[in-house]
Amino acid sequence: MIFLFKYIPNSGYAPKVLPNYDEDLYFAKQVIVNACATQAILAILLNNEDKIELGQELLDLKNFTKLMDPYMKGLSISNCEKIREEHNKFSRPEPFVFTGKKDAGDKDDVFHFVAYFHFKNNVYEIDGLREGPILIAENVNNQSWINAVQPSILNRINLYANNEIKFNLLAMIPDRKNKFESRLEDLENRKDFILNFIKSTEDNKYV
Repeated sequence: MIFLFKYIPNSGYAPKVLPNYDEDLYFAKQVIVNACATQAILAILLNNEDKIELGQELLDLKNFTKLMDPYMKGLSISNCEKIREEHNKFSRPEPFVFTGKKDAGDKDDVFHFVAYFHFKNNVYEIDGLREGPILIAENVNNQSWINAVQPSILNRINLYANNEIKFNLLAMIPDRKNKFESRLEDLENRKDFILNFIKSTEDNKYV
């Protein structure tokens, strides 16, 4: 899941950032000012390799940066030409370049994306502006992890004034077309099996 909210430096949200965490958990610092959405997507993809076919480009990136610290991982992401190209296809017309951290001013609403996902029976929040991952819940199975995320998101929303409604929650799900094409293929195979079985039964009646 990806949560979008108005970025306010002193909102009162002070989670416990893990200084040490599972070495298989992929965490990269955000070094590009307008790349938080891209990094939230990457955090989910690179931490779900067992469920998602990443493709060679992302596999190469993950393997190449595996032993790097979070800042060097962030630099490697920023220098990946393919990611840069994909980011620029969907982003606002802002340069994918290094710049200082941008804060929301009185006349400027700045929004930020963070990722939530299930990893090895734990639930994490990944925010590239933090120094490490945030542990949301422990010993949670893959079927109920969304329920564990809900209180955390509600708590963050409640930190803002009652008149603040600029939030969005997105979910990364399998491609519906591929899902139903696979289901259709399975149903077609079952249909063929049943028809062949009926035909063989009818043929045997006259033996």
